[in-house]
Amino acid sequence: MPMRRCALCGGALPKNSSGKRRYCSDNCRKLASKRRWGAATVSSPPAGAGGDDTEVSYADLLRVSLDALRRAVQDPDTPAQAIAALTKQMLAVGKEINALEEEARADPLAEGVRADDARDESFDPGTV
Repeated sequence: MPMRRCALCGGALPKNSSGKRRYCSDNCRKLASKRRWGAATVSSPPAGAGGDDTEVSYADLLRVSLDALRRAVQDPDTPAQAIAALTKQMLAVGKEINALEEEARADPLAEGVRADDARDESFDPGTV
């Protein structure tokens, strides 16, 4: 009897495995599942999230999450019972983004004014 092969990597399936088994390991099974469910639909992280030294802001990550939620709601394959939870999560993420933007507008330090640039008045011991 010929050796059965993994549907993903082509490795040998374990001996005495079920006739329904298609993958040699859980890793291959999970990777195949991710590919089937459309790795292309997963949003790429913002610039700088790939391990280089650039910093990714929390607001950028929230925007990526909001885009992923929006795509999930618009996807015709999304179950109807999941739509309510997804839209509720979209609203929560949107509110958090708005709160961060409002906080940035109200914070003078966010506008580029740094504490190191501030000048102290000269000390006058007579005023004490």
